[in-house]
Amino acid sequence: MLDSAVIQALSRWRLKPHTLKAFYVPVMFFFDDALEKPFAEALKYAVHAPFPRAPFQARSDIRSATRGWYQLLIDKRTGLVTDVKVVIPSHSDLLDQTVRKAFLQWRFTPNTIKTITLPVEMYPLWHM
Repeated sequence: MLDSAVIQALSRWRLKPHTLKAFYVPVMFFFDDALEKPFAEALKYAVHAPFPRAPFQARSDIRSATRGWYQLLIDKRTGLVTDVKVVIPSHSDLLDQTVRKAFLQWRFTPNTIKTITLPVEMYPLWHM
């Protein structure tokens, strides 16, 4: 069912002819409005948004799913993220540091937003 939803969404994409033969598209499914809505808002204005990759050490240290919330402070004039504050820690200092580092690379369309708070969920290795 979820695969069908992805295929249906991607079939509406239109690409410039003769530019790509194939490409990789990561897909995230949100089952919680608290997660989906902030990301939908952020990605609407994001021009560069690398997602955090949890280090092996952080994933092996946790015993159950954990979620942290992070506030991105954005220079509205330039669209650059100037700071990332940990609003609710994930209970893993390593994960919080990794998320901050990734979110500091995000770039937004200038003159759109000044701040946004985003959640990040992490699951233990055995959950995979």
